[in-house]
Amino acid sequence: MNNIRQNTPTIPIKQIPSKKFIPLVVGTPDSDLKIPAKLFEEQKIQNFIQDVLAHFENIKDKNAVLYAIRLCKTNQYINEKNRAELLSLTSSTKFHDVDLCLNLETEVKCYIEKISGSKITNADSLISHLISVEKYISADKIFALEFYAKGGRKIIIDFIQECEKSSDSKKWSMLYHLYKIFILFIKNWSLFTWDTSETELNLLKSTCEILNESTKDSKKEIIPDFLVLLYLQNLNDVMLNCISARELILKEIKFHDILFLIQRSEIQIKEALLIFLNSCFLKGDTNFRKNLNSILSQPLANSLLREELRVVTNLDNEKANRDSQSYSNMEQSNSKIGHFRNILNEQSKKLKDKIRKRTQDHDSEILIASLSENNFERIFKNFALLQKNILDIEFSIRIRTPVDKVHFTRIEEICKMVFDPSLVNSTEKTLTDDEKLSRLGFMNIKNPIHDFDQTPPGILALDFLEYFTKNKIFKSVVQNFVNERSVKNLEYMFPFAKASIYIIKHLIEILKIGKNEIDQKTEILFILFIISPDGIFDFFGKILWLFYRLWIEMKAQSLDFERALNALKDSLYIILTDLNKFEKRNGQGYSSIIKKKLSDLNNLVDTWKYDLIKKGKSRYDKSGLEPIKELEIILTNEVIENLRPKRLKALCKGETFEKSNLKDKKTKQKQFWSLSPDYKTFNISEFENLQSTEVKTATQIEVEFIKDIKKDEPRKQMFSFQIVCLRMDEIGEETIILSNQSETIIDAWFDGLSILINPKPTTSITCFVECLIDVRLLDINTLGIEIPQKIPEIPTLPADFDFNIKNE
Repeated sequence: MNNIRQNTPTIPIKQIPSKKFIPLVVGTPDSDLKIPAKLFEEQKIQNFIQDVLAHFENIKDKNAVLYAIRLCKTNQYINEKNRAELLSLTSSTKFHDVDLCLNLETEVKCYIEKISGSKITNADSLISHLISVEKYISADKIFALEFYAKGGRKIIIDFIQECEKSSDSKKWSMLYHLYKIFILFIKNWSLFTWDTSETELNLLKSTCEILNESTKDSKKEIIPDFLVLLYLQNLNDVMLNCISARELILKEIKFHDILFLIQRSEIQIKEALLIFLNSCFLKGDTNFRKNLNSILSQPLANSLLREELRVVTNLDNEKANRDSQSYSNMEQSNSKIGHFRNILNEQSKKLKDKIRKRTQDHDSEILIASLSENNFERIFKNFALLQKNILDIEFSIRIRTPVDKVHFTRIEEICKMVFDPSLVNSTEKTLTDDEKLSRLGFMNIKNPIHDFDQTPPGILALDFLEYFTKNKIFKSVVQNFVNERSVKNLEYMFPFAKASIYIIKHLIEILKIGKNEIDQKTEILFILFIISPDGIFDFFGKILWLFYRLWIEMKAQSLDFERALNALKDSLYIILTDLNKFEKRNGQGYSSIIKKKLSDLNNLVDTWKYDLIKKGKSRYDKSGLEPIKELEIILTNEVIENLRPKRLKALCKGETFEKSNLKDKKTKQKQFWSLSPDYKTFNISEFENLQSTEVKTATQIEVEFIKDIKKDEPRKQMFSFQIVCLRMDEIGEETIILSNQSETIIDAWFDGLSILINPKPTTSITCFVECLIDVRLLDINTLGIEIPQKIPEIPTLPADFDFNIKNE
């Protein structure tokens, strides 16, 4: 009670004998005087008011009926029904601050008279009254109902219409507070809706018109940020909650205009715009989503979003996007990055200066919050969601596009481009069309267009293959590989076409394209798609190149395609898991985390720098360097540990098998196997017979009893593996054979059991570790760092830490 004047007496209330009371500090809205008082348990509030009035000389009319008390922290009126609110005292809250004010009916009548008697020409007075009313309406439903019943809604509407026609310099501030009260009626207390009548719909239409106008050069500086933000937030609420009004918004808003609101300096406007666009994708019908997608997919809009994301969040993606030529020009590249960073820092400084300057303006009470880490995180997430919404529409169209002769012509163009006659020795035999298609990896040689019948990915895979073979980075490598005549056995050729189809299909699943959800692990990918000038196909191209690298390292043949594809899927899983392990540390904001993730992501998938990798690798191959061996062990253990939850997930989910015994293969039993969540026990449910669905018995096998697993050769379209384990009576061993018609299920269980029982690196893990080491060595080789033959010894600690540094 430090704000109470010294020697202020406590109000004595001797006529109340009860000892239980609530300590209050009473003030008035028009005075700084604060008086401590006691509201006793059995005392009527009206009697308490009568006692308090005597101590306020500034109040002339002492009629207690005209007054009430109101909690300062919530602006809530206290009466006999809700006086229990005053019991919420804690160890930190010793008393309640309350205001002695006019009672609800009197105060509402007073504000109605003040507002209706105000003129637009006297804007400051009107704004002051509106702020007070806004404060009470937001906190007290009873006040809101009383204000509404006394004609407050009509008064607000009349002032809005008058303000919109006015040319007064304060019209925007008045509109802000008028709309704020109107929105509170709807949003907080549901007194009516935006489609209750034509009046509300006309106001909403007017809101849309002002937003459309706010992007024009002549109005950018006139229509303030705080009003734009309020309108955007309100439109988003209407989109989500009001069907009839939603249709009006979709009709009236000019999306190709309001997209430029992203250039406003206030970051919360950018965030509100992104949220609004995402709501439009969510609630709009199919035709509307397609139209909105066509607007946002245009080069200008795409460039606008990309540059705004990079500038506002101070993202420096130059390092992440450097290609192989940057390594030979390290100093020049660093100079450019430094210059770009200075430009971004200067823009960020101007933005913060502008926000700081606005805090001194008249409208400081309605200013928008300055930049914070929460702003950065939310804007990243909304950018990612918007990019996903765009891709959902774009990809769904391409996936469902029927194949025709035009697409066959595109395949012919790809073949002409890849098998350029100038790259082939004139003495060599010319390849036939079928040979070209075979070398490119098409599965249906006679009619290759049917390779794209499967949906997904459909024609989207052809779009990607066309991009990959035309891209300046990847084109030459594809040409060199498919034109390599020394590869006589086509079984070793990397099937670019087939790989493209399966990669696009898998990435569509990872990115959840076509589903109304976004995985937190893949948010960083959608950010990458926005800021990359080449968009999503650039990332897909790097993944295809990673597949190619794994294929070469594994010395795979055409029969190994599934094995190589699974190795790629594991690699992508590890990459995304690694990226999302990054935790916020002291001094590292969300923007820094995103930059670090982008850098790591590009380092992991930028394996198209194969020539440089080979040069760097040749310096260390067969050299037996201990640091390289140690790095290989560390990375192998990390990869196995990252893959462990993914592999064991299939085991925990459970699967049905046909169980037989090595000694008696003819006797088969139907069993359901599942791994316990703690990975220690296999729960086994046995059925009556192979056709039964009723469980006969349930048993368990401890994981520690399993000694070995082996994979069997497939027989009669059945795939199986063997489990060697201790017998239930722990006397000797037995071999259990589990069979299933699905090779995928058997492979998943065999991989899961392998990493559970004996976590040794498989061929695919070894190949991926090789790629990770290659990327590490690439940077070391570029910088000219020599790796020592042996790992340097860690120096011993000094005897003590008492030492002085001498300045010479």
